[in-house]
Amino acid sequence: MIKTEPKPEPDNFVDAVILHRLNEQDAKLDRILRILDGNGEPGNGLVVRINNVERDIGFARWVSVSAFGAVIVAFVGWVWSQVNKGGPTP
Repeated sequence: MIKTEPKPEPDNFVDAVILHRLNEQDAKLDRILRILDGNGEPGNGLVVRINNVERDIGFARWVSVSAFGAVIVAFVGWVWSQVNKGGPTP
């Protein structure tokens, strides 16, 4: 949490309304920061979770590209075996 200095007392009604709204915004900002950072607990923040999702997407992409490459290699091997079927001719 961000440490703030003591809040001054308002002189009139308008200052009190402005001060009240600033306090509400300060509370909302603190809530947003707790959500983003995970309230000081590693792994609970939104930023960490998004990083984990991005890492998982990268792994899924790698797996799919590897599988696609394996299919292409298997197809080329099958075509090669069909072309060379029966062994060498004299």
